[in-house]
Amino acid sequence: MKVGQSWRMTILCLAFVCPLLGLFAVSLAATDKKAKPSVSIVSRFDKAKPDDYLDEGMCKDCHEYSHKSWHNSPHALFQSDPKKPLGQGGCQSCHGPAAEHVSHLKPDAQPFEHIISFTRLKPDETAAVCMRCHNDTMTRRHWEGTSHARAGVTCTACHQLHWPAP
Repeated sequence: MKVGQSWRMTILCLAFVCPLLGLFAVSLAATDKKAKPSVSIVSRFDKAKPDDYLDEGMCKDCHEYSHKSWHNSPHALFQSDPKKPLGQGGCQSCHGPAAEHVSHLKPDAQPFEHIISFTRLKPDETAAVCMRCHNDTMTRRHWEGTSHARAGVTCTACHQLHWPAP
């Protein structure tokens, strides 16, 4: 083979291989993002100490309608059990420990920065919070494979946590 032909072959090979390597790199990056969703919101429960959980009456003082509507939901039956461990009962089982939220209730504060608000969560964050209790029906891996997860549809898009009075 002549020197000119070997250079042509090298260039042809590079022209074919480089785009494939680029596609492979993009594919790995996309897979990596899916494999590690943003679920740091759940770490609020993991890092919480017993003092971070408040009496449910404090929630009721400011969120009277939400407190009443939660008692109409199927969740109330399970989450009202006094034997449940901290973080798995009442408002704070879904919204996280409330002590930091209450301590930041000042006019210039950002109250949603210190409590889990489902209207502000990403779909994968909502799923992570829900799966803290619903892990018997749905695993993280199962959730990631659903059409809901791929379409960015949250659990709360269909499932209500608070129900108005019958």
